[in-house]
Amino acid sequence: MDLYILRHAKADREPANDDYNRKLKPSGVKDSRLIGQALARLETKFDRICTSPRVRARQTAQLVAGEVAGTPTVEEIKALAESFGLTQLNSLCSDLPAGGSILIVGHEPTLSQLILQLTGGMVEMKTAALAHLECDVIAQDQAVLRFLINPVLVEAWLAPAQR
Repeated sequence: MDLYILRHAKADREPANDDYNRKLKPSGVKDSRLIGQALARLETKFDRICTSPRVRARQTAQLVAGEVAGTPTVEEIKALAESFGLTQLNSLCSDLPAGGSILIVGHEPTLSQLILQLTGGMVEMKTAALAHLECDVIAQDQAVLRFLINPVLVEAWLAPAQR
């Protein structure tokens, strides 16, 4: 199974009193598209795309999905805005086909804690960072981190192809 774990892209600080409805900054929109372009270039296919219902995560998921051909509808999962761990991930992955692929879009510190549970390794999920993990089962220390990328690396990687 391929797990893609993406932190939402950079968001506005306003409205300061309404964390749920914070929208992406223009740089966050650009970064989301870059991550999507990288996934498209890698010919990534998703069986499922799940996002936190918070506006910045939902926008990130939709922009990434818009760059990847044949993506399924983005699903909002309330738990991705709250407490999300191995039990919830198992539930999301239970109906994936063998060798399936899922993208989840959420928030810190939940995502880095999830990756730590899955791999036993600590990572720092900065805004618009994407981790690709492989595993046969969703369980403690059973996944392998294949890559961890961010928009700066993606832009450098895509630049020669865009010339």
